[in-house]
This record gives sequence, C-alpha cells and structure tokens, in this order.
Amino acid sequence: MAFRDDLRQAFDLISHRPSVGAAATNVALPDVRRVYLGRIRYFIYYRVKPDQVEILALWHGNRGQNPEL
Repeated sequence: MAFRDDLRQAFDLISHRPSVGAAATNVALPDVRRVYLGRIRYFIYYRVKPDQVEILALWHGNRGQNPEL
C-alpha cells in the first residue's frame, strides 16, 4: 500500500511541478532529474519534455549506484 501511494503522490507532484526534482548527476542523458521517496527508499528518475514528463527509471536507494541512463 505505501509503495503504490507514494508513487502515485510523487507522479502527481512531478506532473504539476516538474522542476521539483534535483538534477541527477553521473548519468549520460541530458536534463535528467530525480526525486527521492524516503518512506519506500526509491528514486524516480525523469526528464521534462515540452508536452510530457518522461519517467526513465524507478531505482531503489540500496542499489549503490545510479541507473544506466
């Protein structure tokens, strides 16, 4: 339940305020941002397109590295 609820809230936030995430470092793609979901310990990696938000990865914080983007 927490996982689904947190994802839904994060997606809603990102869709309304796409600049909310911090710029992701150490990724190859340009303009990637990320949001950390502390309760479930996941990062959402995304980038903003002119007419949409593109979700690139859902990444658990314990993986110890960034996704290959």
